[in-house]
Amino acid sequence: MKKIITKSVYVLFIALLSLNVQNSNAQEQDMDEQKIEMLNDQQKEKKINVTYKGLNVSDNFRFTDNKGQEIVFHDESLDSPSKLSLFDEELIGKRFVVHYKWVDVMLFDKNTGLTTGKTMKVKRITNFNYVNYSDKNLNAVASNK
Repeated sequence: MKKIITKSVYVLFIALLSLNVQNSNAQEQDMDEQKIEMLNDQQKEKKINVTYKGLNVSDNFRFTDNKGQEIVFHDESLDSPSKLSLFDEELIGKRFVVHYKWVDVMLFDKNTGLTTGKTMKVKRITNFNYVNYSDKNLNAVASNK
């Protein structure tokens, strides 16, 4: 009888341990899925209507939203299809639809100019157009030329 109870307790202990490991693995999997979802959100292109305010002292592009909140974009993607240049001062004060993504950029040492091995998350413009811009407007202008 004592052997049966001992074996039963042993089996019960193994079963509880197994359930605990499965629960722990499920929690880790949920956390991994949440991390992947956060990374996907950061990689998704976002869009915002803003007013261009020019460059700041670091040559980043400054905009303000409808509430007057300043929004700074680090740079513009090299493969941006926009024909406009944010270095053109005539664009200051104009309203734009800006498409952007969060990206990691390398940080550089100010003294040596070498990479520090660290990165920083910044907003990169992937495309931008005037707020009232549309393909119909583009076609109408092209057909009038």
